Amino acid sequence: MCTRVRRSSKDIRCEGKILECKNLEEKNTSLEAELRQKSSLEDCNQSLFVELNKKCKEIESLKALAMLPSHQPVPDTTLAKKYEDLLAAHEDIKKKLIAKEDFVHHSK
Repeated sequence: MCTRVRRSSKDIRCEGKILECKNLEEKNTSLEAELRQKSSLEDCNQSLFVELNKKCKEIESLKALAMLPSHQPVPDTTLAKKYEDLLAAHEDIKKKLIAKEDFVHHSK
């Protein structure tokens, strides 16, 4: 013989609310993790942006130096090498910044 326990409608509502609460807690945890990830990416993007601006300023300074009249003692090979290095670093940082922006855009 099987005995059935009758649950009241109040018990059923409570169970539903408990389940709803658990689901909301899981969603909240997931959203918190997503927010931490986005915040971390934004911090990274900000530091890349600052680094990119520094490199741009260095490149502009080197461009100005490269345009000095030739009678001033400027070591052309050293300047050219420094300019190429900075230009390569600038391009690399720009690519990283674009990649981060694409990642953030696609993860939304």
